[in-house]
Amino acid sequence: MPSIVTPQGGTSVYARRGKNRMRYRVVDEHAGDTLSERNTRTSRRALTLGELEAFFNGAWSIFDVLEMNFRYGGYDRDELLAFVVGVESQLYPQIGKLYERRIEAWAAARRERLRSDGCSCAPPSTS
Repeated sequence: MPSIVTPQGGTSVYARRGKNRMRYRVVDEHAGDTLSERNTRTSRRALTLGELEAFFNGAWSIFDVLEMNFRYGGYDRDELLAFVVGVESQLYPQIGKLYERRIEAWAAARRERLRSDGCSCAPPSTS
């Protein structure tokens, strides 16, 4: 099942076959502190790539992590992609490319919003 690794740690989806259903759960390295309330689900058949992505993003959002780490940096594409150390799955080998495209699109939308807002990308003053 897929894992996403950043410098802060990794988050993974685990699956096991139950009697009549597949059971999925998302696990992080922070005792669940970075997960949303819906981090488990079941299905009658294996999830499609789109279903898996929706479940994973609903339980833990890489975009929230990127926002926290790059909100004042201008959302540079190369920095964002380098920050995500790995996205991989033996069962879903295309998930890495999917997340790369999603991150690129997300970053482009964030940069466009900054331009339209006239943002200087500077952190707020602490004085």
